Amino acid sequence: MFSVASIALPSVETGAGGVVARVVSLRGFGGRRSDEAVLVVNGAVTGSLLGGAADAQILNASSTSTAALLECAIADDAAVGCGLACGGSATVLVQPITQVPLLAWRTLADSEPVVVATLVGGDDLGRSIAVTPGGSLDGSLGEPSLTLEAVHACRSLLDRAKDLSATVMTESGPLLVTLFRPPAQVLVVGEATLADAIAAQGRLLGWSTSIVGEVLGAEAIAALSGRLGSGDALVVLSHDLPVSCAAIAAALGGRCAYVGALGSRHTQTARADVLRSAGVADAALARVHGPVGLDLGSRTPEETALAIAAEIVASLSGRNAASLRASTGPING
Repeated sequence: MFSVASIALPSVETGAGGVVARVVSLRGFGGRRSDEAVLVVNGAVTGSLLGGAADAQILNASSTSTAALLECAIADDAAVGCGLACGGSATVLVQPITQVPLLAWRTLADSEPVVVATLVGGDDLGRSIAVTPGGSLDGSLGEPSLTLEAVHACRSLLDRAKDLSATVMTESGPLLVTLFRPPAQVLVVGEATLADAIAAQGRLLGWSTSIVGEVLGAEAIAALSGRLGSGDALVVLSHDLPVSCAAIAAALGGRCAYVGALGSRHTQTARADVLRSAGVADAALARVHGPVGLDLGSRTPEETALAIAAEIVASLSGRNAASLRASTGPING
């Protein structure tokens, strides 16, 4: 949905119309992003949903003036041909883009997170509200008590660091609550082959990665680190203590979700001593992933970048990085 916001917003504001399609529930297919969406305006399809496997059904329903649920069953061959891991079935909500609150489109177009709560059953199918981290609210679900319940569910998702979707059962039917976030921003401090490898991993994951060298200076790097948000990451490769400690302190004092630092255990101790002397509390220092990365036995820059990226994914997901073989919970987030 994030990727279609810049196109949907002018269509909503000018009254051009169109529909947006989102997944309500999945059975099979392998892992999929919770914020995938397809926008149809004047017969043109923008965005991605199930690798395009459901586009024909969505196009057929794009003339609807009210929300509708589609049941999409996709065989293994067709699914694999669309780049999916396997076949499955999905319930897809198709709704007029004007039914999604304007606040949601504007917030997403500004690269800011927003939660959208939508009734996906009952007489008010498709009715939605949008809630931002700053507390702005747009839309109504009809009953004031239901709207309040939805706002509470939205705010609980805003406390998370990764795109998430949940279905809440209400007296008016099931409520789909989805957090939409811009792609993660990853700031790498220190220019090295490893920095380039991290950027390459980030491209595969849809992250926006910036690499800055020590020459930029501690103050400027601290300013960049302090602007990282609740879905972002800082990776410090620099061993320059003033620069690395300034970056870490600024990130810990802001909203940055993940802070990692390269270096030996001796280097980690030296950084921690400098940060403590600067007034950083032990509770904040405990958030630093140092030495950075998962223990994968990495030797090359590419392998180390993989270990770092994997740790970032686990941290943003709120998961302990362990083998799926040893777990019993859901395997897709």
